[in-house]
Amino acid sequence: NTFDSLYIDDLFIFFCEKSSFEEVFIDVHIDFLIKDIEGNDLLNSNNPNAINLNNIKIIYEINGEQIVFNDELMDAPKGFLFIEEGEFYRLRVFLNIDVNSENL
Repeated sequence: NTFDSLYIDDLFIFFCEKSSFEEVFIDVHIDFLIKDIEGNDLLNSNNPNAINLNNIKIIYEINGEQIVFNDELMDAPKGFLFIEEGEFYRLRVFLNIDVNSENL
């Protein structure tokens, strides 16, 4: 499958001030809307040319090593969620923000 446009719908960053909590939680994600040249939603499973979400892997590079994200205890165990919002489907990808208290 090829696609004509990749649209970044939302970029959310959420964090708490260090002085308020002992731990800092940062939640960052990007929502992708993916359409072909004719404007067909390639995330809609009713589209015969839809992207197979089982083929998507989120790979983080940590200390020079590429690691495929997989954490079965998370709400998004593969690092992304498939969401229907409005007219189109979206792929919400969670970014790896590894921050320790010394960096804040």
